[in-house]
Amino acid sequence: MTDKELHKLGRRDLLQLLVQQGKEALKVKQQLEETQEQLHQLEETYERLRKRLDQKDEQIHQLKDELEAERKKREIKLESAGSIAEAALKLNGFFGAAPIEAAPIEPAKAPPRTVIPMETVLPETEIRRTEALLQETETAPSPAAPRKGAGRSNSAKVVARMARARRAGR
Repeated sequence: MTDKELHKLGRRDLLQLLVQQGKEALKVKQQLEETQEQLHQLEETYERLRKRLDQKDEQIHQLKDELEAERKKREIKLESAGSIAEAALKLNGFFGAAPIEAAPIEPAKAPPRTVIPMETVLPETEIRRTEALLQETETAPSPAAPRKGAGRSNSAKVVARMARARRAGR
C-alpha cells in the first residue's frame, strides 16, 4: 500500500490493519523461535557427530599405528628367518665340503657261538659213568622225595639231557 492509500483509510481500517500486522508479527516471531530451536538442535547434533567422528579418527589413527608396528615385527621376523636360512645353507655347504668317502662306522658284532659236542670235551668212559650216576640218582628213593630234577645243578641237568638225546639217537 502506498502513502496516499493509507491517508485515505479511516481510523477503524487503520486499527484493523495494525491488528492484522501484529498477528502476522506474532506468527513470524513464533516461526523465528521454532527455526532458532531447530537450529540449536542441529548445532547440538552437529557437535555430537563431530565428537564421534573425532573419536573414530583417533581410533583409526591408533589402528594404523598398531598395523604399522605389526608390519615391522613381521618384517623383522622374515629378515631373521632369512638370516637363519642363510646360516643353515652356509652350514650345509660347510659340512658338504667334508670328505664324503669316509667309511661308515659299523656296530660291533658279537663273535659267533660254537657248539662243542660232549664227546670232544669228555671221554666216552666219563659220559657212561655220568649217565649211570644219573640213573642211580633218579631211581633211588630219597627221604624227602623231592621232585624229579629239583636238586640237580644246571650242569647236571645239561648232561642228563644230552645223555637222553644220545640214547634216543642210537
